[in-house]
Amino acid sequence: MLAVWESLGSAGSSRWVAFFADGDGSFQPEITINGHKPQPTTLGVPPKERWRRFEVEGWGSDEGYFLDFDPIAWALHD
Repeated sequence: MLAVWESLGSAGSSRWVAFFADGDGSFQPEITINGHKPQPTTLGVPPKERWRRFEVEGWGSDEGYFLDFDPIAWALHD
């Protein structure tokens, strides 16, 4: 997924890139950055507004976490 991000950035292209986190299955990450657990950002769109319902053909309705880079980039710029 990170390679796709880098490729899109190099090409100057914008696309949604999805990642399914199966938390009730075998996906049980324990992430630390410099010894600290990651913290939610307060930049851009408020975290509660990032969760949205959507339809996936063949899968039905689901809930996803949408994070757009632009609001964060502008908040950092300002």
